[in-house]
Amino acid sequence: MLTKKAQDMTAAPQEAVTKDPAKAADLTAKVQAVITKYQGTTTADEACKAYDELITAIKG
Repeated sequence: MLTKKAQDMTAAPQEAVTKDPAKAADLTAKVQAVITKYQGTTTADEACKAYDELITAIKG
């Protein structure tokens, strides 16, 4: 499950910025907020939640 989410996480930002380069700064801020929220995550469940939030933030 985490492997699939990591793959999605790799592709999603590239797709989003390619689709609308003007939103790159906003996207960066959203991603940073989620990363800060989940910093120090220690369980697979928390990691899954973080990936889900990141993907949602990126895809809008």
